[in-house]
Amino acid sequence: NCCGADLIHAEAVIFMDTVKDKKIWIIGASSGIGAALAGELDRRGAKLILSARRNEELEKISRRLSVSSAVAPLDVSDARAVHE
Repeated sequence: NCCGADLIHAEAVIFMDTVKDKKIWIIGASSGIGAALAGELDRRGAKLILSARRNEELEKISRRLSVSSAVAPLDVSDARAVHE
């Protein structure tokens, strides 16, 4: 656990401290890690674009955020939808 984990943690802290007013697109934002990440990035002032297959869940997440976010339903397993 020497150095590697500490370096990753330090890089994550630096990244999370520099997201204010940045536009960040989160794919898989309707639940789990994606939803948690949306909440944390919102708390830090990022401008978010939220994507996932479940539009209703995306809308719920978006309403909980303090900063305005864009909701873009998308199923990344559908190649045609990704290219549109």
